[in-house]
Amino acid sequence: MQILLQKESAAVNYFDALHKQDEKQKILIHDIRKHLSSIAELNEKNEPQKVASYIHEIIKSSDLQTSVRISDNDLLNTIIFKVKQQCTEFHISLITDVRTGCVDFLSEYDLTALFSNLLDNAVDAAKNIPNSFIELNISAHSHNSIVISMVNSCKKDPFTRSHRLTSTKKDKQKSVHKVKFLMNTRYGRGGRTQRLKFRITMRFFAP
Repeated sequence: MQILLQKESAAVNYFDALHKQDEKQKILIHDIRKHLSSIAELNEKNEPQKVASYIHEIIKSSDLQTSVRISDNDLLNTIIFKVKQQCTEFHISLITDVRTGCVDFLSEYDLTALFSNLLDNAVDAAKNIPNSFIELNISAHSHNSIVISMVNSCKKDPFTRSHRLTSTKKDKQKSVHKVKFLMNTRYGRGGRTQRLKFRITMRFFAP
């Protein structure tokens, strides 16, 4: 029941944001003619710096930024959209690369449980850390399996003494109980800044 309520709430927020973004982009497209006219006038006056500045301003417009639609799976989009809102609130950089059709064999329950837990824990680990980030990649590994890889900033070792992962969530959910998968985790410092980060890689096999 909790998974269902979580999914419905996220879906409402996602489709509302999708509608608002679509409306903003329609308005922007309508205004493109005016923008081009202004750029043409500046060009005729031989003012290349102002032309470049005007174009740069248009490119930076929030209406032209990353789309709300991240993948071809609407449920996954709703989950990641909720996380994007959290990342904006906590100043966390979120980078995603989701390839087409990768999660089609996962049930809605497994999809929600897996990515909600995975990303919520990543947000909890990365918040309140300067220049923190979360990177999520989902791609096909073979004709019957996919690889999910995520790296996120963290402040401390997420493993207990028994080498089990800890979770900051009060409502821990069991996930992906019907799908065969392999998992590998790493924790340590990396990159030029040698910041602490946690990496998890999972390979899921289609039934």
